[in-house]
Amino acid sequence: MRRCRSRRHCAQRSMPYLHLLRSMLLLAVLPLIQTLAFVLRPASRFVLRRPAAFDLSSRRPSPSLPVRRGPSRRPAVTMVFDSITSKITGILDTIRGADKLTAENIEEAVQEMRKVLLDADVNFQVANSLVKAVKEKAVGERRIDNVNPSQQFVKILYDELVDIMGGDEAPIATSATDQPTVLLLAGLQGAGKTTAAAKLALYLQTPQTRLDASGDA
Repeated sequence: MRRCRSRRHCAQRSMPYLHLLRSMLLLAVLPLIQTLAFVLRPASRFVLRRPAAFDLSSRRPSPSLPVRRGPSRRPAVTMVFDSITSKITGILDTIRGADKLTAENIEEAVQEMRKVLLDADVNFQVANSLVKAVKEKAVGERRIDNVNPSQQFVKILYDELVDIMGGDEAPIATSATDQPTVLLLAGLQGAGKTTAAAKLALYLQTPQTRLDASGDA
């Protein structure tokens, strides 16, 4: 591994891990964001356009009729994850200039990470177990040549997040008999159920028949 030429160069080498951490945090807080976006949507989703002259030669509806507009969740999601990214970067800044990982700088970093997780509505016990595991592995970690403490901390945090999210491959349980195997996908609107169903159908594509069906509660 080549030595970092500068602090900026070290930060650039840490960016792939930051993107992975951001994606994993997305899985943890997306249901909350979608729920908030649905609850906090405007009371009236109908807006009136400005009256315009009606063209008798056109069969289109009058421009004055109400137009329905659905809620947009994208701005809320983008804003939340920009905030999470900046907070994670700030946490790494606290240990980036250190010579090695110590109990003091690790304590400050893990407590800030705990606040970020709780602010994102991650389960209290999950946040505490993650902080505890990262702290135990980071304190006393042997210095790796050409790797700064912040990069070591990111790697430890990433490994623990992978372990929590399920690092081992879990095969899909299929029916051992001729009876069909039923896979139920449940989630909020926009969570990606339809896309996941299509991916599962493609993944399980064999000579047998695959059937996708939608249902509402």
